[in-house]
Amino acid sequence: MDVDGSNLTRLTNNGFSDSGPNWFEAGGKIVFSSDRDGNQNIYVMDADGSNQTALTTDGGNDDSPAWSPNGTKIAWRSNQEIWVMDPDGSNKIRLTDNSFNDSNPTWCSNNRIAFDSIRGSWDIFIMNANGTGESQLTAKRGHQTNPRCSPSAGKIAYHDETQLAIMGLDGSNNTQISIQSFRVASSWSPDGAQLLFNTTRDGNEEIYVTNADGSNQVRLTNNPAFDGNADWAP
Repeated sequence: MDVDGSNLTRLTNNGFSDSGPNWFEAGGKIVFSSDRDGNQNIYVMDADGSNQTALTTDGGNDDSPAWSPNGTKIAWRSNQEIWVMDPDGSNKIRLTDNSFNDSNPTWCSNNRIAFDSIRGSWDIFIMNANGTGESQLTAKRGHQTNPRCSPSAGKIAYHDETQLAIMGLDGSNNTQISIQSFRVASSWSPDGAQLLFNTTRDGNEEIYVTNADGSNQVRLTNNPAFDGNADWAP
């Protein structure tokens, strides 16, 4: 859809759950997850919905795909671990290897990936793109999930209990921006000035856009269906 919610266009049309779209920053490709083959796998398609192709086929409960800024890698979650692969599905490499639930990877640069993990509590972590140098960014003993790095790679938006929050890449300047009933910091605008999010504040899940300081919140979708996990075009 357009940024004001108009010109809504359906890209996939089947009886399955297609979710978590992520747009390659250079344009032209969208990666997403789907259970259309009986298992949750990662798919890629052209931005008009054509040429839908499976990138994973191992039935590993694969979801949360994310392009690297330069488009040379895709990070995703498989069986509660973070992996990376080439855009054609080759060269799959596991980055985390533990007994925890690691999920929702986001690229903070071509060389760093943030993600959330349940390790006593649900917190945000960051690591190098090869899986080394892992560090914990939040330690609130609560529910801090769904990190999303800004285009400038200087900030991370995330879900902090029922609020949208923003912090630096080292966990500093951690600030809630007071969006009640907040669910997911879906995507930063290309200029880093705005964020998409979805919320049940209206009784069902709808997509909103807000300035990065929480001001000027505008509803983009309005229907009885679940609307969420939006992503900006480059």
